Amino acid sequence: MKRLILLAVIFLVLVSPASLQEECDSSAVAAAIQGQLAQLAADPAATLTEIAHLAMQGASDCGDGHHAFSGDEGYPQALGPMTLPAGLYIFTMTTEGTARLLPYALSEDCGRDLTSSIFSTREGESSRGAQHLVRVESDCELFLQLENMTLEAAWSLDIGRVR
Repeated sequence: MKRLILLAVIFLVLVSPASLQEECDSSAVAAAIQGQLAQLAADPAATLTEIAHLAMQGASDCGDGHHAFSGDEGYPQALGPMTLPAGLYIFTMTTEGTARLLPYALSEDCGRDLTSSIFSTREGESSRGAQHLVRVESDCELFLQLENMTLEAAWSLDIGRVR
């Protein structure tokens, strides 16, 4: 089962979208993931988590509308600005602590999903990744504000375009 998940993650990283950005280096992402494979037997959960983060970073670097953020401590942060092309996205928030994610659109007509809180989780609710679908109605430039964070808790936010 773990190998099937690993193959799916590697497939997502190596199969690039039609419109790659010039700074995309999928071979570096593949090498980083390959480097993690040696750790799989020793600590499967942590290694698979790291591989997933590397894959999301590769999607952020190589994809259209993908972004990945993380931190070691939960201080309130503004992320961006970023542009999300019109489409459907999955926002995945992972933390052991509490978190709230608010969008601040700089563009008009981003859509109703970007007018209020995207996430508001209590401690432990997103330890394995809480997900929320967000529809962006038209190309949208925005900031994301992380607040109500547990100070000692590491966190990650991955934004992946579905279509």
